Amino acid sequence: MQGKNFDIFISYRRSDGDKVARILDLAFKNAGYRCFLDYNSIEGGLFEQKIKVAIEDAPVFVMVMTPDYFSRCNQEGDWVRKEIELALKYEKTIIPISIDNIVDKVPTDLDEDFRAKVGAHNFAIVYTNSIFDVSFEKMLKERIQKVSGIIQNARNKAKVKVMADVDCDLIRAGELIATLQAGEENLIYISGGQYTVEARSSEFPDIKEEIQIDINNVSFEYDFKIKLAKRVKPRRKKRDGDHKPWWERNKSTFVMLLAVIAGAVAGTWTIKNCEGTTETATVTDTEPIVNVNDTIELYAAVPTNSEMLDSKSANKDSILQAEEKRQAELDAQKAEAKKLKEEQERKRQEAEKKRQAEEKKKQDEAKFNEYKKKGDDYYLLLVGSPDNKSYKDQAKYYYGLALKYKEDATVRNRFEKLKR
Repeated sequence: MQGKNFDIFISYRRSDGDKVARILDLAFKNAGYRCFLDYNSIEGGLFEQKIKVAIEDAPVFVMVMTPDYFSRCNQEGDWVRKEIELALKYEKTIIPISIDNIVDKVPTDLDEDFRAKVGAHNFAIVYTNSIFDVSFEKMLKERIQKVSGIIQNARNKAKVKVMADVDCDLIRAGELIATLQAGEENLIYISGGQYTVEARSSEFPDIKEEIQIDINNVSFEYDFKIKLAKRVKPRRKKRDGDHKPWWERNKSTFVMLLAVIAGAVAGTWTIKNCEGTTETATVTDTEPIVNVNDTIELYAAVPTNSEMLDSKSANKDSILQAEEKRQAELDAQKAEAKKLKEEQERKRQEAEKKRQAEEKKKQDEAKFNEYKKKGDDYYLLLVGSPDNKSYKDQAKYYYGLALKYKEDATVRNRFEKLKR
């Protein structure tokens, strides 16, 4: 039971599920499953269509149950709710995974019908601490494999590693076959032959590149790198600039203009009130007196060039700090994912070494039995014909081979006796 392009759709809440969703994605892929996990908050119809196609294709729908997962499901247009409703509509196998067993039931504040449908599915538990591997394997065996079995997408197919410098989608014959995140390695399996694959930017679908993949030997491992950053970055910079409000783009000019106007008004007002007149001001309830000190205070309230520069510098520092914090979080996530991958690779290598050692032990045992039997046969012939040198040499030869694979007292004694 598997989809055309995906086996598992991973649904999560970005506010607190991003990190663990990526870890699960990596673990599923290492186990041989093809996952869909959207990395980009793409707005509009493109994103909606992309999600819909992926959910319709993947037979298993995994919900990453973090504390915020259901937090906005009562709001109109919430994407997590839309994903769940699509999974229910297409009758997918829904597997809620409670992360660290914090969320163990569907919140009571959800509308009754939606809550009943989601709550009908038993929760699995995956822990993010030192027993992650154990809890993940248990969930995989008890919930995923019972539904989908062992995915055989790697059989008779070449392993292809693809890395892109921007978030993008891989399209083959008009169908989505993988979603790539910038800087992260993605593994796909392709049968032998020649293929034309299109790498399409997730942000700007019109920015794309065709890749020719020639699979000559399915036992080889192929690497491909996709480079779209040089074309995406200028477009992104232009887009971000154009989307700023007009007052944000012209803020500096606007502030300077206000300062000049305020200064001119204040100066005119000051001169008018300072010139001597023959008229005597009359104080009334509706006309307060405006003196020179008031005017000076008004003028002083207008920001100076130095103050404006300080404000701009502070804003810039704040933006840089936020960007550095975001980059640090991404680096930490990548480091953790890399550490998890290395640990899984280490365990795989250890298991492979153990398997090879056991296989060699079986082969050695089989060789020993084979050579011992032949040695015994010639030894019995020699007992009946003690003067037959050929029987003696053959028995000694096979006993010698048997001792290479296993120490045996009987074989050793006969070998030493034959040597004498």
